[in-house]
Amino acid sequence: MAEDRRYHIAVIDSDPMTLRFIDRLWGSGTGHRFRAYEDAGAMLEQYEREGEAARPDAVLLGLEDDGIAPLSAFARIRSVFPDIPVIILTDSSTQELAEEALRRGASDYFHRPIDLRRLRYVLPRLVEEANARRGARAHETVSMSMDAAKERAVRRALAHTDWNIRDASRLLGIGRTTMYKLMERYAIDRSHASDQVM
Repeated sequence: MAEDRRYHIAVIDSDPMTLRFIDRLWGSGTGHRFRAYEDAGAMLEQYEREGEAARPDAVLLGLEDDGIAPLSAFARIRSVFPDIPVIILTDSSTQELAEEALRRGASDYFHRPIDLRRLRYVLPRLVEEANARRGARAHETVSMSMDAAKERAVRRALAHTDWNIRDASRLLGIGRTTMYKLMERYAIDRSHASDQVM
């Protein structure tokens, strides 16, 4: 785990004791950025104004059973940040809401008062796992894009040379054996030539 990594933690909660606890854990002197918000809307507005600089690494969301759709804040956060950990802060009156949030994709939940020792362990692990998943998806997207570009180049070279394999190979700077392998990989054959040019 990256112990020296500094996190931007967004805390959305109306409970002053929770905010003091979180400030004690990640407040001044730790290098972590801790921002408290009254509600999810305030955090999302700041993100809209400041962009990626205001993107949190994790959100701690207090659920209040005030009758005003307490899970709607979670849904709004998830719609903007589908890949960051959201940890629910709950008390006995909102236990069922916390469990429902878990079913909808929350990363974990904590009862108030918060167990700081457990939070110190869980939060960095969740953030690093989310970062790893994001990195893997980015790598997969780049790989898929490069593969699609290769296929497009092979198809265009073949079309440009009127399906002359030797000339298409030269055009791409590859050998004929490699060209045949690429044609097999991308299921390119002359019988569907008119359908295959992109």
